[in-house]
Amino acid sequence: MIFELPDQCYPRPNARDEKHLRETFANAVMREVSNAERKFPLFPVRPVYMTAIVQEECGEAVKEAIDIEFQHKPFSSVQLQTELIQTAAMCYRAWLVLVSDFPVQQPKSKKKT
Repeated sequence: MIFELPDQCYPRPNARDEKHLRETFANAVMREVSNAERKFPLFPVRPVYMTAIVQEECGEAVKEAIDIEFQHKPFSSVQLQTELIQTAAMCYRAWLVLVSDFPVQQPKSKKKT
């Protein structure tokens, strides 16, 4: 195991609450997808570029968590939630490319000379 979990971990919510939370999460992600598509209508079709966008968003969430944990930034659940929703939205956009009829572009092979 790369790291040890802290002594206190959040328990899974009950089924009724979880259904509501899933709907809330899905709605927030899809709102963010719509916002991102308006701002950036094109999305890469090459795997390295699409995953780089996902990683960039994930990095922002990690940076927010590091700032809270180690830089003593005041905790903002809202800001961390925003970063996680943006990450999920980019995951969705990348996944959409992969499951669509649009051909994923393979890197061009370079001939060795």
